[in-house]
Parts: sequence; C-alpha cells; structure tokens
Amino acid sequence: MGLDEKTQEIRQAQCIQILWHRILYGNMQGLLLLCTLLRTSKIKEERGKQIVYAVYLASAPWNLKHLCPDPVYSLVGSVLVATAIQVSRDEDCEGRFGLHSLQQAEEFYTTCGMTDLGIDEEHTDRLRYFEMTKKAAAEFLPEAKK
Repeated sequence: MGLDEKTQEIRQAQCIQILWHRILYGNMQGLLLLCTLLRTSKIKEERGKQIVYAVYLASAPWNLKHLCPDPVYSLVGSVLVATAIQVSRDEDCEGRFGLHSLQQAEEFYTTCGMTDLGIDEEHTDRLRYFEMTKKAAAEFLPEAKK
C-alpha cells in the first residue's frame, strides 16, 4: 500500500516527534525522541515494511540498576519502549521500530523482545542495531480490544 503525496508531505513535515515522559511529581525520569519519517525494516521477514526510528531512548541515571543500587523508579525504560510501540501503531507501522543501542543497554532491548541485527558498520559509532517486530510488539504491549 503506497502513500499518496499529501500523506507523504504531512509525515515529512512531522518527521520528528519529541516525547517527554514526566513520571510522578513532574520530574524528568526518561526521554524518548522518535523519528516518524518513513524508514523500512532491516529484518528479512519484515523487509520493506515501515518502521519508526528511536533516535534517543534513555532512562535517567538514577533509575538505572547498573548505576544506582536503589533506583528511584523502575520500569522507565519499559514505559518508553511501550510508548515507541504505540507511536509506531499510530503511524500505521504496526508496533515496529528500530534503534541503535549503547553497549550497556543491549541486554535490556533483547529482554524487551527486540531483534539484534548486529553492529551497524554504517553508523558513526558502530553501535548495535535493534528492531521491534510486529509480533514482538504485540507480545510486549498487547493492543487494547476495541
């Protein structure tokens, strides 16, 4: 299904959405920056299907178990992943999204069900690239029944 020119123009005009998550008392606990400019999946079974790209997904340092023995809040990263899935659904990408991961977050993304596609040789910092498939998104965040 191709997009008409008007739809394409609207998506390009809105290519970056910034989603700030303020959890409890208005304090910043995590940050998610998504690009909704059309990209396609690199996973063989999903190749050619549209995805959203997470430019930045991070929990505040005081919420990370590997940095803080007693995090202020837990599940901030999971809330951000769930938000990326929902935005992807809203953009008709069926929950699919991709991101490049810092080494310390790789295990987290694997635990979320994302597919590790290895080191991206074309990325400036040679980071690992992960994608959330439609199936993995449905397992992580089941769609609400209508």
